[in-house]
Amino acid sequence: MGIDAPYIQIQCRGIATRYPLIYGPGDVAAIRRHGGSISRDVAALRAGTLRVLVKLEATQPHLARQNRVALYEGFARNHGAIALARFKQRQVTPGLSHAAQALRYSLRTPGRGTLALLQWIRRRQVHGTGAIP
Repeated sequence: MGIDAPYIQIQCRGIATRYPLIYGPGDVAAIRRHGGSISRDVAALRAGTLRVLVKLEATQPHLARQNRVALYEGFARNHGAIALARFKQRQVTPGLSHAAQALRYSLRTPGRGTLALLQWIRRRQVHGTGAIP
């Protein structure tokens, strides 16, 4: 049982949000890895991120306009990650759909997406991490 505490304000790229803060003694987080973990389902995880970006664009259009390049890059990266996940799952049609969306948003970024592509290739070349973008 926690004790209600004041709100904490978090700022990220100019977006300020207030979250209620609740104190609870003891361990506050534990990480479990199992087959049903959402972190193992890249497509579901990234789809959630896309929903947040779409909601941001719909509810905060002035912020979306101010951070247009970052928003487009976010859409491109997440659609690209979903496309790769769908292709790995042999789901060709959804993979192609997300690949097309990734291309659509990449072309709206500086350098027509080539800068983000080069960064992605560099990250993929890091050995020993087992990281998946």
